[in-house]
Amino acid sequence: MLTLHLDFVDISFVIPALDEEKYIVKTLKAIKAQKTKLKYEIIVVDGKSKDNTVKLAKKYGRVIIQKTRGISNARNLGAKAAKGEFLVFIDADTVIEQDYVSRVIGYLKKHPKVAGVTARLNYDFSKFFWKIIWWFAERYILIRSYFGKGRLTGINIAMRRDTFKKFKGFQEVPSEDVAFTAALWKFGQTKYLTSTVTHSSARRFNKEPWGIIKYYFVRDILTFTRTHKSRKFKNIEKKIEKKLAKEAKYKKIR
Repeated sequence: MLTLHLDFVDISFVIPALDEEKYIVKTLKAIKAQKTKLKYEIIVVDGKSKDNTVKLAKKYGRVIIQKTRGISNARNLGAKAAKGEFLVFIDADTVIEQDYVSRVIGYLKKHPKVAGVTARLNYDFSKFFWKIIWWFAERYILIRSYFGKGRLTGINIAMRRDTFKKFKGFQEVPSEDVAFTAALWKFGQTKYLTSTVTHSSARRFNKEPWGIIKYYFVRDILTFTRTHKSRKFKNIEKKIEKKLAKEAKYKKIR
């Protein structure tokens, strides 16, 4: 079991939340159940929830209330308040396995050239067809990871706090974790780890599957444009982001 120690912290878990009473307790219990001797803290950044999210979260850690709602803002606020050597961003509807810390933080310690990692993703898809689609999508992610360009997703991201402090953090753009991943490439590799698994809700995907597929396809284009400094690519990026925000059937939940 992890033990809370406020004087020195190895890991800071940052969880953005907005009306997540249905999911957040499982997320927080999974963090408390980690099999490691490392010290930790839990920081829940809440976007002024109208349900019992804040009340439930206070039983497990510190709660910060946002003045300005937004998932990027939430993660940045949590990181600013964090004391840990390592930052772990976890979505409020995501459950990590008991070996998450030992596998992920252990990997970062052994690989100083790696700037950030995302542990393997497992979604609770409502239809088998979407599981097949995800299987192929994950193969693509694994290939990118092999070359040090693994896709980091906000669902779970682990990195050193010192690295985070070297740039502006998460940007307020439609695909904030894509922008974040591209920014990290300046400091090292990004990896998609398969040594442990995280379990996340596919509620958005189950509701609007084709809209989400479109959304993530456009994200790949944005990843490419963000790795180029030319004005031409920057203009393309702005047009894509504007179109994405207007047309993609994707609704933010925090």
